[in-house]
This record gives sequence, C-alpha cells and structure tokens, in this order.
Amino acid sequence: MTEANQEQPSLTPDTVKPKKFCSECGQSLDLEALHCSNCGKASPPLHPTTKHNTQDVSKRSFAVAVSLCGIFGLLGIHHFYLRNIVHGLIDFLMFITAIVCLLNDDPIWVFLGVPILLIDFGHTMWVMYHLFVGKTKDGDGKIVAYPGQFN
Repeated sequence: MTEANQEQPSLTPDTVKPKKFCSECGQSLDLEALHCSNCGKASPPLHPTTKHNTQDVSKRSFAVAVSLCGIFGLLGIHHFYLRNIVHGLIDFLMFITAIVCLLNDDPIWVFLGVPILLIDFGHTMWVMYHLFVGKTKDGDGKIVAYPGQFN
C-alpha cells in the first residue's frame, strides 16, 4: 500500500487542539501555556479568565435605555431612567436652551442655538455608543449590560 492510498486522519474539533504562538520565536503553544517552552517568553492567556461580579451589573434594562436614548435622546430622558438625574437635567436644559435660542428672531441667538443643539446631538450619539459597547453606568455606578455581556 502506497502513502497516497493511506487514509488521512480526520480533523474534527475533538482531534484538533487549538493553539497559540509565541510572539518571540513563533513556537506553537497550548492555549493554557503561560510561558513559551522554547524561549521562555511570557505568553498571556488569549481569553481573560476574570469573572465579572454580578453585583456590579445594573438592574436597569438595556433595551429600555437604548430605546429611550434613541427616541428621546436630545431630551435626556434615558438619563432619568438610569437614575443619572443631574446628567438628565443638564441634557434637558441644554435642549430647552437650544430650542429657545432657535425660536428667537435675533440671528445671534439662532447662531448660539445651533451649536448647542449639535453638542446635545453629539452627546446623545456618544451615550448611545457607550450603551452599545457596555460602558454606560447607572446612577448607582453599576454597568448597564447588553444581553450576553457577562455570560
């Protein structure tokens, strides 16, 4: 029997062990290895093994926070929902100030209202981004986690 006729071993997830490689010498390493067996360089784990404390996760709904931010973001309603009251008041007053300036007949007031409204809009987009990446905290300092963030 020739080598071409020999049956090749099947590569299934059970027979193939995932590997990582040393950044110094390129040696193939097990995922759990903390040091390279060839050159001794430290090799940190690919996936952090730290568990997140569930006490640090807000009971506020991610979906409600995102919906409020998307619909009423310029008014700051989402901040009130997340119990960031001072932040919500600042956001609300900024919106009211911008509207009052824009409704004024004096061009100087309109000139002031447009940047205030743009800043408020930019801030709303910033808050929405932080909600999506899981960095927004509620008034108690707990993270408003997106579904599956800490599973």
